[in-house]
Amino acid sequence: MSGRVRQWTKPIAALVALALLAGCWDQVDLQDVTFISAIGIDYAEGDFTLYAHVISPSSTAKKESEEAGSEKVTSWVGEASGNSVFMAIGNLAKVSQHPISMDHLRAVVIHERALPHLTSVFDAINRQRATRGTIWVYGTRGSIQELFESEPLSTASPLDNVIYKPEQIFKEFSFFYPKRMRAFLQSFREEAMTTTLPALRMTKQNWSAEGKSINVPGVEGVFIFKDEKNAAFMTLDKASGLQWTLPHYRAGFLKLGEAPNAVTIYVTDTDSDLSVDWKQGRPSFTLQIKAKCQIVEMGKRMSKKEIEQLAETAIQTEIGNTYKEAVKRKADPFMLELHLYRYHNRRWKQLTQSGGWVPEENSLRVKANLLLTSPGKYELDT
Repeated sequence: MSGRVRQWTKPIAALVALALLAGCWDQVDLQDVTFISAIGIDYAEGDFTLYAHVISPSSTAKKESEEAGSEKVTSWVGEASGNSVFMAIGNLAKVSQHPISMDHLRAVVIHERALPHLTSVFDAINRQRATRGTIWVYGTRGSIQELFESEPLSTASPLDNVIYKPEQIFKEFSFFYPKRMRAFLQSFREEAMTTTLPALRMTKQNWSAEGKSINVPGVEGVFIFKDEKNAAFMTLDKASGLQWTLPHYRAGFLKLGEAPNAVTIYVTDTDSDLSVDWKQGRPSFTLQIKAKCQIVEMGKRMSKKEIEQLAETAIQTEIGNTYKEAVKRKADPFMLELHLYRYHNRRWKQLTQSGGWVPEENSLRVKANLLLTSPGKYELDT
């Protein structure tokens, strides 16, 4: 009898084990989870407002086989408030029809009103288990909801815009430098360092379809931070001189002169070097810019030397104008103080012992050296 019991016991135990192991008992369907692609954070009257941009997984792939306008992209914007970012996230989760997840979070947009509370904002974001340091970070002065409700061009994925893929634009036109959260926080907290954050806005006048304007996000300027505080805001036209000192600068257009004799060049391979001399105990800085360029348009025949000189003067003027605007705002976007802190630390301590150091109006001299590498299809004077 005992032998028969043992004979049946082994198969039964094996079946029980298979029943426990077989299948994905904890599997969750994608349609049963609300995946947040981007969040926006605003602040008013003591409360944080959280905006969550949710994109349908089925709409993230490019619909190359579909005609433009044949299917409206499915996306949603959630909104909730709380006396902390955590509470705002929790309040949004309470009214979500499915569990919310930040496993696919790609970007954070922070309104100007919330910038004084960046420490609290990033503390809450970094405490989320799924948050990665590689997400893109932006500021804005406009409506976050409008930014998240922007429309994709043609049949492209709704992720193909400056919010989610800024590096695509930077490679072609390096007029701003996109910031990932890890890099921004490192520079935001570093002693004597100034850092910038791209500022987004909704653009409504550049694109249209069937007589209707298409709303797309764009960059309108930069927020400038120092000592973990928002020091200033500068529009792109006033901050244009910063592009020539951007790390990993790729390319950009520069117009020389006025129509009909204007020349347009494409500037590449920039390199900047900062040095300092001391006059009566005060620092005097020299910023050296080197770059290569090629001709794109030419309304008047010129010599290679003339074009190079015009380009050098234009870059020097742009940097000089940006520096003057920054001095008015007591900002240091060219990071002159960081140079003092790293290479002239003893003198930096003397300059800052009675308070924070700010650049002076005539403390920066700019030198530019451009090399014209290609005239394109144009002939140059000798």
